[in-house]
Amino acid sequence: MIADIDDLSGPEIIIGSADKKLYAWHADGTNVNGWPFMTGDIFLGSPAIGDVYGDGKNEVVAGSMNSKLYLWDTKGTTNKDWASFHHDAQNTGRSYKFLSGTISSNSFWSGDINVVGNVTVNYGVTLTIQPGTILRFSPNTNLTVNGYLSANGTQRNPITFTSIESTTRWGTITLNGPGTNYFSSIRYANILYGTEIDIINPDGIVIENCNILNSSMYGINISGTSENSEGNYINSDTIKNSNIYHAIAIQNGAYVSCYGNLIKKTDLNHNGSGILYGGGTYGEVEQNDIRGFDWGIGAIWGASVGAGYAGYDGWNNRITDCNNGLNILRKVMVILAICPILVQELTVFMIM
Repeated sequence: MIADIDDLSGPEIIIGSADKKLYAWHADGTNVNGWPFMTGDIFLGSPAIGDVYGDGKNEVVAGSMNSKLYLWDTKGTTNKDWASFHHDAQNTGRSYKFLSGTISSNSFWSGDINVVGNVTVNYGVTLTIQPGTILRFSPNTNLTVNGYLSANGTQRNPITFTSIESTTRWGTITLNGPGTNYFSSIRYANILYGTEIDIINPDGIVIENCNILNSSMYGINISGTSENSEGNYINSDTIKNSNIYHAIAIQNGAYVSCYGNLIKKTDLNHNGSGILYGGGTYGEVEQNDIRGFDWGIGAIWGASVGAGYAGYDGWNNRITDCNNGLNILRKVMVILAICPILVQELTVFMIM
């Protein structure tokens, strides 16, 4: 422990030892006058310090293996910046980092991070976010990746992207252009109170096993051509919101497949689409559960979509509580395969 115990210049270092003594040293290594103190046994853990008597002076408290709690008066005053043990006044034990600006070399993020300004990852640079990392964004603050993003949590230790101010909106995660080829992925992440995930000219992107909740625009917005013939994948995600318009929007030539997602609009407006393909896009749509939109699945303006195959329960995509189950509009090719799409609760097909 580091604290003021003699009211002289600077704090002192206080530590218990296996020789049953509590030691205290000045910064220059000399003993504090009157220390060390002897106790009846070795110490349990670190000592604590505080104004126990309310007299403006610090007291040192420590426990030992003989089941006794010891307290010593000191001359140190309480107006020093060492008011508590375990990092902060709430004793959370978490050390927060504050980040903003440009990342120009490969970087690893972990722990608790407050993103207080826009962050841009340069072309060719990899940002790796470790499992269990919690990122809190200031309002309207964005993460833009022109290089590679590896944000892969685990089921037990997901990554969290959220607001620094409770439910206040922050900005967008943008994966931008050919710099993201084959590498960028977000897996096992909770993405809360953001604007959207925006993917531009995707190539081999994977977003998988994520909870994307309370976005203010789209859940995932993907636009632009893809060079990678293997495509991009949105798999086993939960996208749920009352304000969202399109949960997954795929536009302008992108090649994206959507498998096993739970997509739910929670208000009563029934606008937007659960999954929308438009403008020459293509991909597979299989075993998604879509609820509460105007269109369950939309394919418009030259899109080419395959509905794929059913799961073990015999059903493929489930579309419930939508105004229109499947909307096909203007020069579209949709392959429904051999297994059914379940459309329930006042939904109809529209083919125009």
